[in-house]
Amino acid sequence: MTPTDDRPSDLPGGSEPAKTPVTGPDLAIGRQFNLLEILLDLMPMGVGIYDHNLCLIRSNPTWTAFLNRYSRLKGLTEPGIKLFDSISAVKDTPAWERVLGGETIRQDAIRLEDEGSVSFWDSVLTPLKGDGPVLGVVGVTIDVTARVQAYQTLEQRAEERVMLSKKKIAVI
Repeated sequence: MTPTDDRPSDLPGGSEPAKTPVTGPDLAIGRQFNLLEILLDLMPMGVGIYDHNLCLIRSNPTWTAFLNRYSRLKGLTEPGIKLFDSISAVKDTPAWERVLGGETIRQDAIRLEDEGSVSFWDSVLTPLKGDGPVLGVVGVTIDVTARVQAYQTLEQRAEERVMLSKKKIAVI
């Protein structure tokens, strides 16, 4: 007699559980894991998964591409790198304490400056929770440097127009 697995039948109207022999690990779980890996690799957002000490466990290629644009940050894509040791500006952000405390945080246009290189990031940080304490953090990030710089340029031009208008009015 072989062990069986009681799973609902996939046939229409089949309400009786199907008896299928258990032969080993569920291959569907492996396929789901592979699909998650593919999704992570193809996401247009940078994703970093960190343990509770904020040491990198996994990142996707988009995260690597974002960091490679900024010279000193290139080493942050290797597993085991501790985030705070690499980017001191991040350490001063109170959001990390809140996330490690169990709260999901969204921050827009976070300014990071590293050796004269300025970048802006939209980021969502969420804790990885088990039954007990926070196990780690998932960060999903978009590089919004171009958008923020374009907005700043527009603001500057608008300010210049206002000043020019005031000068013209003062002359009249």
